[in-house]
Amino acid sequence: MEPATWGFIGTILGTIVGASASIIATYLNGKNSLNIQKGTEKFKRDEIAREFQRDNLLKLQDEFVAGMRLIGRAHIESFSYYKKHNDWQGFILSDEVDTALNNMHQNFMKLTERVSNDKLRESIIDIRKDLASMRTYETEVENEQYIKKLADKYELLMTEIGVELRNNYK
Repeated sequence: MEPATWGFIGTILGTIVGASASIIATYLNGKNSLNIQKGTEKFKRDEIAREFQRDNLLKLQDEFVAGMRLIGRAHIESFSYYKKHNDWQGFILSDEVDTALNNMHQNFMKLTERVSNDKLRESIIDIRKDLASMRTYETEVENEQYIKKLADKYELLMTEIGVELRNNYK
């Protein structure tokens, strides 16, 4: 074979190798860019979910603070009525407290179902049931025991919510 043929074959092979390297580099660069973009989008979605959980848990904390005060008001109203009349017959909560309790329970239902941590959601449901089944007792001791039990659960729940909030900032 003549040297010109070898030169031509070398040029063709060089072109093929160069083009192949360029194509492979472009493919790898595109694949890497796509992986980076997917990672960025996943991070953004995760951050949006964490932010949603944080906001929801903060709202829940506020609702529980207001709810505990409201339960206290309802108990004061009911026990005052009982002390005055020595009977529960005819007792009804004031319109303000009754409406506020109804709104509180609706808000708890919505906010509870948005909690992603199953264990925490169960704890919230547990105390929510206690709040919903508010009872009136004939003795001050029984009323104090009910409020104490509720306050203990409330304190534990606030601790659990605090832990979950801190976990959402990691």
